[in-house]
Amino acid sequence: MESLRWGIIIVVFLSSVLVVNSQPFKKIKQKGIQVIIRVLMMISMLLAYVVLPQYGLINLISSFKDVSPVLLYAVTIASVLLWLIAVLLFIRYRDKGLTVSDHNLLAFREELTKQGITDLSDPYNKEKAKLIAKKFQISPEELDRVWEESEAARQKKDQIETDQKLEEMKREEIAQSEISEYFSDFVGNEKRYRMWKTEGDHYAALESEATKKEQQILRQGQKAERDWATAGGIASAIGGVGAGVATALEAQSENEQIRADNARYRKIVYEYWSLKGRDSDKYEEMKQKCYKKAESAKLKVVTEEAAASVFNRLVLDEPTLTVTDTGTIVIDTQIRAAEPIRVYDRTEGVVDGTLLAKIYDRHQGIVGVAKLVLPRDGVGVEWVPLKGYLLFAGKPGETYSCKFAVQNLWVMEV
Repeated sequence: MESLRWGIIIVVFLSSVLVVNSQPFKKIKQKGIQVIIRVLMMISMLLAYVVLPQYGLINLISSFKDVSPVLLYAVTIASVLLWLIAVLLFIRYRDKGLTVSDHNLLAFREELTKQGITDLSDPYNKEKAKLIAKKFQISPEELDRVWEESEAARQKKDQIETDQKLEEMKREEIAQSEISEYFSDFVGNEKRYRMWKTEGDHYAALESEATKKEQQILRQGQKAERDWATAGGIASAIGGVGAGVATALEAQSENEQIRADNARYRKIVYEYWSLKGRDSDKYEEMKQKCYKKAESAKLKVVTEEAAASVFNRLVLDEPTLTVTDTGTIVIDTQIRAAEPIRVYDRTEGVVDGTLLAKIYDRHQGIVGVAKLVLPRDGVGVEWVPLKGYLLFAGKPGETYSCKFAVQNLWVMEV
């Protein structure tokens, strides 16, 4: 029985390690399921280690040495059960990508489609399909079965592509929502400063990437020079002093040509950049502009007018609420100041801050609240678009409405 325990424990350890490091596990979309599987397998391995014959924790602690065999096997069974639950979860939620067989079936199906064959009910189509099937080593008797399997493979491929598009859409919506959430926490000068600073950081990253690419372009056209001393030394050792000197001179002459070629290549690249401009220079210019704007934002005067009073200065267009395929409710509207804004009757101003959109279903039940962050430079008398996201709270085809409220609003200098 001890050998059986060894076998069970080895299977638990090896399979757990293989599963949590596999690509299908890493591609599981539900991160919570990933965590559950990982925890179950860790507990399973820990229990397996406790009862490991000869080397387990139960053998290292003297007070555990007289433990009943029944308890040992109970712990072993618990370890296996936890492992089994984790494996079943993995099988249920693992990434079900296209297999080699699926790709072969899709290739067969694609060839049929090229020939205009979309069903096998027509006798001509069926005979033509049999001829094509020979190329794929499919017998006439297998044609109907393979046709059904290829249709299933096509549907599987379509579903995978749909899921991938939804995942990409989710990532974009989450990113947009996180941006709104981040900037909504800042008030007054700090909001405008942070928005300009973030844009400047974005251009700084682009500048760094462009600089790396430009350096790579320069390196690609540069030939390495020969080490004339080493080349001469090797030749001297083989053919004598005369051969060494000749080889060294030849290497030096070749290096002169390499240097000339390198200089010519650099000249061509720099001339091109002088005509077209370097991307790194463009990004540097935009970065510096953003950072200057960020610093100037710190000196803009903000009034002490109450948020409710500021809200009354605004005009909001009728909002459009759209439910995306992911279930996210997108609020689109326009906003402007009803009349020109002045800061203490001294200078031109704008309204800035964050609005809330309270979303209701058709029964007037509240679904959730979305944040709509006003543009970086605030709102004046011209219409500007405003957008908010309520993530994954809606149902396609349902009708929703919204009412606007204030989170933070203020008047500040342009």
